[in-house]
Amino acid sequence: TFKQIRLVDFAGAGDVTNLSGEANLLASGLVKGNSAFMDLRAILNAHGIDDAHIPAKLEGMAFGEDVIVNGVLEHTLYVGNDNDFLSTAPGGLNNPNQWYVFGLSDADLAGLGITTFQNQAMAPIPEPSTYAALLGLAVLGFAFWRRRVTAAC
Repeated sequence: TFKQIRLVDFAGAGDVTNLSGEANLLASGLVKGNSAFMDLRAILNAHGIDDAHIPAKLEGMAFGEDVIVNGVLEHTLYVGNDNDFLSTAPGGLNNPNQWYVFGLSDADLAGLGITTFQNQAMAPIPEPSTYAALLGLAVLGFAFWRRRVTAAC
């Protein structure tokens, strides 16, 4: 079955914000033929995980912390599944949520034409929760200050 991560180039894509209908969307969409980044099925099979034990839905993906493996800097790529809260998969196999972690060196990424993290093309994005927490604290502080000023009057 098809278990690939594909590279997608948005350079040729059009703005589809105000479009509807398949024909209009296809005319402005991405150019087909984008290349495979990783064939997850082949990699997992090569590491002893047979097709029956590869989850049907590998849906989550994120880059994690960089690590040093045998003296080489590797960027970790986490890939996870969604088991839809089903304890067993078709065929009666256990169906837990699973995470697979892959290590990609700068050389691996350069071979695919991807600029490395150090060049900031794939720089980490700050967590919005940090800013949301600060905004929430500011709102609470203002509310308490306003309440104290109103009570003093």
